[in-house]
Amino acid sequence: DDGGFNASDGSCSGAMGQSTDGVAVKISGGTVYVNAEGDGLDSNGTMTISGGNVIVDGPSKSGNGSLDSNNGISLEGGTLIAVGSSGMVEYPDTDSKQKFLAMTADVNYEFTFKVCHENYEITEYKPQKNYSGNVSIIVSTPNLAENNEYTLYIDDNESGSYKVNEVPA
Repeated sequence: DDGGFNASDGSCSGAMGQSTDGVAVKISGGTVYVNAEGDGLDSNGTMTISGGNVIVDGPSKSGNGSLDSNNGISLEGGTLIAVGSSGMVEYPDTDSKQKFLAMTADVNYEFTFKVCHENYEITEYKPQKNYSGNVSIIVSTPNLAENNEYTLYIDDNESGSYKVNEVPA
C-alpha cells in the first residue's frame, strides 16, 4: 500500500486495526525520513520515539495517516515532524513524557510551515510533496513548554495558535 515503516507479526490477526502483542516501532536515535502514500510509521502494536530526528511526509489522500499505531504512540524524546492528510490522523498519547503540537491547515499547493513561540522559531519544514485540503501537522521537540502558545505559519502567513498536547476535535 505504499506505506513506510510497518511493524507486524506477519499474522492476519494484526491486520485491520487489531493489536498484536510484542510488536513495536521503536526509534531511539539517528535520522529517519519516510515519504509514503500509505501509513508513514505504522505499528500493529506500540510506537515509541525516544530520540533522533524523525520526519514523515505522509499520505496526501485520506485513508491513511502519517502515524498509525494500534496501541498508542509514546513520545519520550527526539524531534518529530509528521505531515499528512487529516483523513485518518492519529495523534501521540497526551500523557507522553515529551510534549507535542497537533495542528491543521488548509492547503492546495506545496508549502513551507514554521512553528514559533513569540519571536523564537521552534521548527521550519517544507514537505516534499503536494497536499490538497485539510492537512495534519504534528511537531514534537524537547523545546516545547506546557503553558506556551505556539503559532503556525503557512508560507509566512499566520494560520492559527496551538497549545501542547491539545488534540483537535
